[in-house]
Amino acid sequence: MRLPWEYASVDLTKVFEKWYSVAYLWAQIEMAQETAGVLGIGADDAVQVWLNGELIHQNVIGGVFLDHDRVPVTFREGKNQLVLKILNYGGPWGFSCRLLDQ
Repeated sequence: MRLPWEYASVDLTKVFEKWYSVAYLWAQIEMAQETAGVLGIGADDAVQVWLNGELIHQNVIGGVFLDHDRVPVTFREGKNQLVLKILNYGGPWGFSCRLLDQ
């Protein structure tokens, strides 16, 4: 199966201050049909994830490790809203997120 988006990784240190910061990231993802998969998530320092308004994941990771957390998801047909909240307690920070096959 071809996925509509494959990988997003952002070094937030290049955009925002390094200490005690919060960033919200939003993506609208349109699916041709209902699609089940797994979100591979990495974040430094902590992350919360909402899909279509429902909190589906939260964790304190402490480093951006690709696919550190794997969260089963089902995207509905049509437009889906994905929101990530990344918290930084100090130093470098960032996140990665991608949709994996099940």
